[in-house]
Amino acid sequence: MQSIRLTTATDVVASIPALLGFVPVFSIVMLLLTESIVDDHTETRILLAARTDADDRGIDRHSGTLAAIGHRENVTGAITVVIVDGSPVVIDEAISNALAIREHLAHHNIPTVRMLHTANIEEGATWTDLDTLEMGVTADHRFSDVSVAAVLYGRNVASSAAALYARYGLAAEADMRGAHTASVEQGDDFVRATLAELLEVVRTGDQPSADLAGRVGMVATLGGERRDAIIAAGRHGLEDATAATVHISRHLRGVARAHMLTIAGLFAYMAGHGVEARIACERADSAAGGHELGMKLLRLLEHSIRHGLNPVHLSELIDIGVAKAQELGVDID
Repeated sequence: MQSIRLTTATDVVASIPALLGFVPVFSIVMLLLTESIVDDHTETRILLAARTDADDRGIDRHSGTLAAIGHRENVTGAITVVIVDGSPVVIDEAISNALAIREHLAHHNIPTVRMLHTANIEEGATWTDLDTLEMGVTADHRFSDVSVAAVLYGRNVASSAAALYARYGLAAEADMRGAHTASVEQGDDFVRATLAELLEVVRTGDQPSADLAGRVGMVATLGGERRDAIIAAGRHGLEDATAATVHISRHLRGVARAHMLTIAGLFAYMAGHGVEARIACERADSAAGGHELGMKLLRLLEHSIRHGLNPVHLSELIDIGVAKAQELGVDID
């Protein structure tokens, strides 16, 4: 994605829905910043957008995680945005939590360069800089440069956290009898043909059919190597691969759904959508129903999210998936 300059507090607030993937309310949003030298001048970039409930009782744990990420990734500063409406008592409690995060980060040499409060981030609300008392008016986040760029790259910003969770819900269950029939008729060619069709769907940005969902779900349950081969779909674009695997997971149940949600979460995390990755993991855990066999990838992803591991460290999983798919006879461009 191209570089986009956020030069004002209004720009920062308007960027938050696209950075998180949904429009937050009653939240404390932290933007961790890094610096790099580009063309002989210092450029500041947003490394991570993290959100917690404004009244989170585990604020020390949240602060500790942010500090650990900051230390590991050479974070040079942070921006805090408190998004809370209500009585003065409610707002004061939220700001106190934000100040606690600020103090914790400062103890780890991460200064908070700006701290903002707004009742909400819809157009026309008032934001206030809590340090300088400067005030301004929020813009329509749907038309911010960050949101427009996200749409152009195939990502839709959800209207709320609930709407984002709904994306990972259930649709009509695929008729697995068709998958079993295809496996019998195609024999040894079943896995190769199914993977090839999935990769073509992702490459073209099409929506997988319920029939393909059933067959991919069946492949995901045929052992670790075949499940890992599905990860090759990320080669054709993480946004499209996320959309396709989420859609497939909606038509599956049980362990097959757990595997596909794990892969969808992996793609989302590598694409920089940590909130979606966390939701995918929660849903995968629920679908697995306590079944741990074959869930090593899910636990790896959960660990990565919990500790804020840089997604680049997981990118080699796509190369592994490509190698597995090729071993199974899939021709990958």
